[in-house]
Amino acid sequence: MLQYYYIVDNGPSDPSYTRAHYHFCYELVYYFHGDGYSEYSSDNNAPALKKCDVHPGTFIIYTPYTIHNEVLTTPSEVFAITFRPPEDLPLQTMLCTDTDYSLGRMIEKIRTENRERLYRFNDNINAYLTEAIVHIKRQSAHSQSDPTS
Repeated sequence: MLQYYYIVDNGPSDPSYTRAHYHFCYELVYYFHGDGYSEYSSDNNAPALKKCDVHPGTFIIYTPYTIHNEVLTTPSEVFAITFRPPEDLPLQTMLCTDTDYSLGRMIEKIRTENRERLYRFNDNINAYLTEAIVHIKRQSAHSQSDPTS
């Protein structure tokens, strides 16, 4: 069963820098508004980090112990959730674009649960996050099997 650990839900904020760090679990970062970049490396001995640009609709999944930072160059709104997926849903570090905002709508459900904190909100967050991860896995499998995607 999937288990989320914590959520960082930054509403509109000024440009900012988050220093390089890592987590013992997975992290999903979704960029609702703003631009910037992230640098990451899954190899703790790597001298240089890989750089990827982020824009509205971009999301990144970091695997455990992936060193990463975040530089937001414009006012931004970013959502992050750390979690442990079930063993039958393996993930890898990936950068993707949510072109149809389908994942964004799923993340909005998680944001609402986290803000309202109604009865058993943790259960709903885990259920919505499971739905989001399955969606990402399906999209990933589709784009790998369909060279026109």
